[in-house]
Parts: sequence; structure tokens; C-alpha cells
Amino acid sequence: MKHGLLTTICSCVIGIACAQLTGVDANNNLRNADVSMFRSFDNRYEGVKGTPTIFDDFVRGSVNMKKGNKVVGQELNYDAVANELITRSKVYNKILAVRSDLIESFELISPDGDTLLFKKATDKGFCQKIYEGKKLNLYFRHVKQLSKANYGGGYNSNARNYDEFVDASEYIFSVNDSSPEVIKPSRKAFEKKLPQSKDLISGYFKEHSPDLKNHRELAAFLAYLDQNS
Repeated sequence: MKHGLLTTICSCVIGIACAQLTGVDANNNLRNADVSMFRSFDNRYEGVKGTPTIFDDFVRGSVNMKKGNKVVGQELNYDAVANELITRSKVYNKILAVRSDLIESFELISPDGDTLLFKKATDKGFCQKIYEGKKLNLYFRHVKQLSKANYGGGYNSNARNYDEFVDASEYIFSVNDSSPEVIKPSRKAFEKKLPQSKDLISGYFKEHSPDLKNHRELAAFLAYLDQNS
């Protein structure tokens, strides 16, 4: 495939005319769009409380395609129920899901300005990279589940008369290229996974008291263990 056509097709993947790809004419992108790279994002969740996506609204980001192209987009989000990257097309006035088999990795810029890198760290779909090192790797898999309404009567304090998205995200951890396993980040959990580093972990907690719910502090903690064990 000629480079010009490949660039045109890839620019269409990220938001069609919304894509900001230097040197490519938007009208030409539309004429050459390969719609097989998308599927329509339906309205099956209409009326459900919350959102299936990790952000309330669409954000800026970029996508590394398996063909080697990197495309920058303005209208991206991640569906944590279907495990799909989605884009909003102002031209077609609909939301489109990008075929996962065409994506190598992608970045989304959060409303706080943080750049989140996603890659296929497991066979369960894309995961956000927290830390990758010479021995240790940790990823965060964004997952949302649809919790159906529970009509329990007026005297049931647990009754809920609406469907709602609930968070079921998990951390995936591996050591020395071992098979990734789910972990709940805590001092005790890492001491169990890394018994040979127990003294290092103890010393780090005494000096820094890290909040392992904070991804920056979690990454710094793992970097310390990776570099000193």
C-alpha cells in the first residue's frame, strides 16, 4: 500500500475529520476512509447511570498503529466495558469503535493533564502502564461492569431502581517476565510477591510512607525496588 494512502486511512481511524495529522487534507481523508477499521458504537447503555468510558468526556491523545504510523486525535476515549478505543466523529455524527487488532498502543491525556499509555499487557485487552522495568512490571486494567437494577421494595435499604456502571478495575503485576497476575497494591502484597526484597520494602516505607493508591508514588516505589534488588 502506498504511504500516502496508508497515512490517509490511519488519519481516518482517529476521529475521521477530527484527526489532526500534519500535511493531510481533511476532505481527502473522508473520500478515502476505510470504514472497515471501525464498528458503530451503539446506544445499548442509554438510560444507565454513569458512563462505560474511563473519562466523562472525550480527550486528546495519540494512537500507534500496528503498521507503524502514529496518529494524533482530539476526540478519544476508552470503553472500559467493551475494552475498546472509541472516537467521536463530527462528520458522521456518531461514535465509532476502532478495531483493536489494528492498534499497537495508544495514549490518552487526562483532564488533569496526565498522559496515560495503554498497551496489550495481557490477553484481556488494553492496560494502562504504571511501571515497566528490568524486573518488575505493573499495569492497571480499567474495567467497568453493568450492575442491573435491584427492586427490593420500599423497606429494602439496598434497593436500587436503576442500572449503573460500577468500577471493577484491577492491577496486573509480573516479575522477571513471569505470567501477569492480579494484585491489590499494598505493602503486604508486595512483600508476599517479593520476599527477597522485604528489607528494601520496609526501609522505603519508613522513609517515604508512599500512598500506593497514587500511581506516581506507586511507580516510584516499584522503580526503587527494581533498581536496588
